[in-house]
Amino acid sequence: MSALGPDAVKSRAYVTVTIGGTDVANLRAVSGGGVIIPQIDATSTGSLQQEFSSGRCSYTPLRVTFINGKDNTKLITDAIKYMNDPQNGTRQDITLTELTKDSKTAGYSVNYKECFCIKLRLPTGTAQEGTLTTDMEWAIHYAEIPSAGGISPS
Repeated sequence: MSALGPDAVKSRAYVTVTIGGTDVANLRAVSGGGVIIPQIDATSTGSLQQEFSSGRCSYTPLRVTFINGKDNTKLITDAIKYMNDPQNGTRQDITLTELTKDSKTAGYSVNYKECFCIKLRLPTGTAQEGTLTTDMEWAIHYAEIPSAGGISPS
């Protein structure tokens, strides 16, 4: 179910991604990033009427694929700096924003805070072999999820 009206859904074009304040240029695919909130159970084994969570929140890693280019060099080098020295490196904030075909924000974005790259696949091959893409998977520390709206899976 989409939070947008039928006309706005038809006019959706793409999602933009910003990592560490840098817009991802030549974005090809974004997947994952789903947050799974556990079921809440009531129990009488602890204090009276105490509620507890039956599990911890979890997520699927956020995967971003983009074409190589000089515009994306900064976000790759920042991710590598953290991977090489996590004690002194800086984690990145990631923002996904849904846009319509006229490039106006459709009113919804998700902010992932203090993320760090857990997998980085740099392209192999030559430009003559075709488009070279980079894949990055990000661990999410926490997410700011709006209470209304949403990027529709349909």
